[in-house]
Amino acid sequence: MQEKTNVPLVSAIVPAYNEAAHIEMCLTSLKNQTYPRIEIICVDDGSTDTTKTIASLYADFVISLTHQGPAHARNTGANRAKGDILLFIDADTYLDTRYVTNITKPLLFHHKKAAYPIHEKVANTKNIWSRCFQIDNDLPMTERIRDDERGKSRKIRAIWKKEFLQTNGYTIGVGYGEDDVLASADAVPVMNALSYHYNPDTLYDVFLSARWMGRSKNIKRSLRQFYRYSLVHSLLESTRRILHGASPIFLVYKIVFDVGFTSGMLIKNQRHDYAK
Repeated sequence: MQEKTNVPLVSAIVPAYNEAAHIEMCLTSLKNQTYPRIEIICVDDGSTDTTKTIASLYADFVISLTHQGPAHARNTGANRAKGDILLFIDADTYLDTRYVTNITKPLLFHHKKAAYPIHEKVANTKNIWSRCFQIDNDLPMTERIRDDERGKSRKIRAIWKKEFLQTNGYTIGVGYGEDDVLASADAVPVMNALSYHYNPDTLYDVFLSARWMGRSKNIKRSLRQFYRYSLVHSLLESTRRILHGASPIFLVYKIVFDVGFTSGMLIKNQRHDYAK
């Protein structure tokens, strides 16, 4: 834990499920922040790989849970946190050294309740499946937030703990998109809090991510939805993208993603809140 007493303690909460490939970079970037007082809490959400072992080398505390999804993991970390400010960071993300300093400025100096960044960079821009993810979401190759969405999503990253507790935390059972549930908080955008997020970089990760999205409580099962992620639509959409300059391998990505999304919709009543 970084120590100085003239600024509020920030508790960085990192939920992680099978993130052995990224957790070290994430936690190292938290330890290298310019902000002087950070408590790092990793909440291992029932990982079956070496996530917990790696996290124990860098985090101040590692909390072990059975696999119940990121909403439950974030709430658990928040309840255990000692800091006045809570910082929620994804395990497949690493931060610019001034991220914590910049994201907490509105809270510390402008009396705001919460803050969210409006820039999120892609960490693995050269990976073909990451590039396909950007194309599929109509995003530029280096940014995960479109210009017309800045200031709309409001996925809160920093919030006073007392304010967080008044919201009752993240809603369990939502699934993908659970980090939008705090959007109603009095939050402000921050321009210069830069983070770098890894897109799915293997076909298996593409499938798992899509399955989780399809399983979300916010996704309604309907004939229209099943058509949208059907093989026919995959072929039509891929052809359109390829004609507009995408690599032919986008077809493979699209089929795998849509199969994953459809399988998620088929089992959505079983596990809304599980991560993948």
